[in-house]
Amino acid sequence: MSEDQTLLALKLGRGELECEDDALPGDANTILQAIGSQRHLDPLFYRGDLASDELVIVCTDGAWRKATNVGIQRLFRTCTPDDEGQLERACRDLVRLDIARGETDNITVACLSGILRGPGGGELR
Repeated sequence: MSEDQTLLALKLGRGELECEDDALPGDANTILQAIGSQRHLDPLFYRGDLASDELVIVCTDGAWRKATNVGIQRLFRTCTPDDEGQLERACRDLVRLDIARGETDNITVACLSGILRGPGGGELR
């Protein structure tokens, strides 16, 4: 899940533009809200349930821009959601791949699984 926070996305969403080619120079690079750039943010929240075998990969555009959905799926498809070592290796491999492909933006990757654990390591339901 992602929602672009740029002026271009806002204009497209409002129907002010028919396509990206109609945008003004800089619209795609004008960020409307970002952590550290303003006092008040209007964050987006998504709620839902994950099964114990589901995995969600949350990452910045620097992590996915040089990769494809298929490529990211390949890196994570053999990971078991509760195996932190496998998940960490897949995250590191994605970062290395992005850097090797010339990504210069910040790269952040996080994995969320449907298994929640408490402070003592016990499974929460």
